[in-house]
Amino acid sequence: MARIKNFLRILGAVFLFSAIRAESATTNQPTPQDIIQKMYNAYSNLTSYSDSGIVRTMVSAGGQSRVQMTWFSMIFKKPGYLLVEWTVPAGGLKDTYVLWREKKDTFVYSERLKQYRKDQSLAGTIDTWKFNSGGAVRHVPCMLMKIMNKQEFDDLTGLKITGFEKVGDIECGIISGARKESRVRLWIGKKDYLLRKMETSNALGSVVELHNGIKINEKIENSAVIFTPPQGTVKVDQFK
Repeated sequence: MARIKNFLRILGAVFLFSAIRAESATTNQPTPQDIIQKMYNAYSNLTSYSDSGIVRTMVSAGGQSRVQMTWFSMIFKKPGYLLVEWTVPAGGLKDTYVLWREKKDTFVYSERLKQYRKDQSLAGTIDTWKFNSGGAVRHVPCMLMKIMNKQEFDDLTGLKITGFEKVGDIECGIISGARKESRVRLWIGKKDYLLRKMETSNALGSVVELHNGIKINEKIENSAVIFTPPQGTVKVDQFK
């Protein structure tokens, strides 16, 4: 009888220890909010950043789908340098735009119009060109420059970790959430917490933003982040 009681005590202790370990393991798992916060922190601590990528926008209407591709690249250097270049279709042709920031001055250039302008604020410029660029000038630049930082993804509801997947050679965690009538998914690097891919989808279509060739904390000369409009370019107050 005594042996049975001792055995039951030991068995109970084993189950209790296993339950404590399981609870501890669950507690230590990062939440989606934790991962997004680590992403903000990762961008905030970078001294430089560069990448290139593609935004694929698909719109469905009347039983037909239309796909638009936007190619972009960006370079960032602390304390206040940023250059984003993107190319989009324009009336059957293509137009290349450049947004660059020199400390406190923000400029935008249109290759097709051969014009450039100086804007009042970087936040306003990003907001103006977010749709034209498919979002390329918004999501990562906002985190790098600490502009509208947490507003980018803090409005997402129902956040969940929905899986893991490689983007290129980078293992990423997938964070899913909802924004108004859209579904948003973020592919965030498991080691560096950088945004590698983003997908926004709704009843009208989807937008996929893909970042390739990311380089961080490398030496970048100021000249690489400052754009000089080609000869013949006209400075204007508004594009015409």
